[in-house]
Amino acid sequence: MRKIRSPWFFVLCFVIIFSLHTAHIVREKNKNGKPVKTSVLQKIKNAIFNNKPRVIVMPGNATIDNTIEWAAERAKIRPEFLAAVIEIESANGIGTGHWKKDMQERQRKYFKIICKKLGLNPNNVPVSKRPNYRLKDKHGREYRGWGGAMGVAQFMPKTWLAYEKRIAKITGNKPPSPFNERDATVGAALYLADHGAKKKTERAERIAALKYVSGNNWHKPAIRFYGNQVVARAKGD
Repeated sequence: MRKIRSPWFFVLCFVIIFSLHTAHIVREKNKNGKPVKTSVLQKIKNAIFNNKPRVIVMPGNATIDNTIEWAAERAKIRPEFLAAVIEIESANGIGTGHWKKDMQERQRKYFKIICKKLGLNPNNVPVSKRPNYRLKDKHGREYRGWGGAMGVAQFMPKTWLAYEKRIAKITGNKPPSPFNERDATVGAALYLADHGAKKKTERAERIAALKYVSGNNWHKPAIRFYGNQVVARAKGD
């Protein structure tokens, strides 16, 4: 005759299985001390905080923590996607380059304009270092990309000036600064929105990310990894 087990046996089994299933989840504590699942967005923000010491940040900034959603909402793009771009950009060679060495010559005059507006000495403002990857021109000849990008969102000087008025209208900072987290994040959100991220599809976000990092060279195979990296990060991978 088959023995009927106590209902408590099945409850215990369920508790054990559930515990094993959820053991791998990264957890934080809420105000009551109870564990809560960390969202994809918060995980990306945490990674950005780890990158911040490498970024020039002006005093009195709003923080990334309360800026990502705010900027994404105004640009009508997904905050996870925006956060993924900011995370990757804030880790890519920030503060390791010099404008006279790593910045393309045609960008330098715009960089000096920005520094003058902000009262900064260009020689004391670190920019991104030239990347190691190589691209090919229409004749098949290889060439290196350029560094010289500024701040947490890694804007090139000419592009920053093109967005300056729109950024100032949203943040109220006149002039806005690529080294101010709120200004920079709004600038990034606007740029990504202008280049298709408003569609909120994986393909549109991938292309917007590629255009963010490489402009008209977005379709080059050498930088395809960047789009894949952003999309994966926005998913929490």
